[in-house]
Amino acid sequence: MLKEQDAKRLLEILKEADYSSNFTVWDSPLSLLFYQSKGVDSSKLEDSFYKYLLDKGILMQEKGMIYASVRVVCFGGNFFMVDSPHIASTGGISHFHSNKEGMYGFVGDDGLMLLNYVIRGMKADRYQKGLDIGTGSGLIGISLLPWFDSIVGVDIMEPAITWAQLNKKINHVDRYFPCVGSHYEPVQGNGPFDFIVSNPSFSFFPPDFIRKYQVQEHEISKDYGLEQVFKIIDGFSEHLASNGRAVICTLAPIIHGQDYLIDKIKEKYSNCRYSFKIHYNLTHKIPIEYEKFYRSCGIGRLNFVFITIVNGQDFLIKRTYSNLYFLSLFRWRPKVPLKLKRWLMKYLS
Repeated sequence: MLKEQDAKRLLEILKEADYSSNFTVWDSPLSLLFYQSKGVDSSKLEDSFYKYLLDKGILMQEKGMIYASVRVVCFGGNFFMVDSPHIASTGGISHFHSNKEGMYGFVGDDGLMLLNYVIRGMKADRYQKGLDIGTGSGLIGISLLPWFDSIVGVDIMEPAITWAQLNKKINHVDRYFPCVGSHYEPVQGNGPFDFIVSNPSFSFFPPDFIRKYQVQEHEISKDYGLEQVFKIIDGFSEHLASNGRAVICTLAPIIHGQDYLIDKIKEKYSNCRYSFKIHYNLTHKIPIEYEKFYRSCGIGRLNFVFITIVNGQDFLIKRTYSNLYFLSLFRWRPKVPLKLKRWLMKYLS
């Protein structure tokens, strides 16, 4: 965990080196190290500040390669730091959902896409009280502050909240309040909230995968990955204000040709005064390690969706689709350069 003064000095270095404050980050050594969490040949690092970063332990040297101990993500002019997935995971950078004890290394594309989607729908809206469930690094809660009087960020992982508190300081915000806890536990009696946003765990892992990579219990979502989504919606009766809105992102499985999310919403909430809009953002490729298990469960496809719920309206389910969704239906997917990938995520969603 970085000290505040070291974090601020790192930001000064990154900004001086033109580290981008938006989605597009060039394949420079700094981007490879701090944004993409990749190693860089030590012979390619000649600037004087690299020695400073090595001395502070912000950079590490392994077998002639340099790695960053932190990851730095930019969004909307703010900077967000977490432990580097390179060091935070027991399963390597490709499986950084499974974090080493006391570390938190997750800032994913799903959270960035959710932010873009929410912000595009805000327009001139203004809310008093917001709640960010599964706040993680504070990426979503801090980035949405221009539309809120205050936002409470809740996360079950104490290391995540430690980073959220640091990110609050380095971005000089005072209306974001991160706290440790599960779902609505830390905010009992503080609601209702005008707006609830969440990027919860939607990971549905094979049992042998869970054992191999020591995946933690809170990172597993039962009910085909939708357990946490339904727990959040179940709490709306107490915690979402009348006419309040909520936006949740998740993976929605197609099981034996049926849209399981839609079927469950009809089953659980058709007697509630909630309107639902399911925005299909893209199809998600099933990892090879999950494929046999998923097929045995009847899962033929996974859709990455945004669910918008409005309290106090007649029950309704509306479906919308992004341009990116139709593009992602193609089985053949060429390798997309990072810059183009970020543009596609932002503008085709």
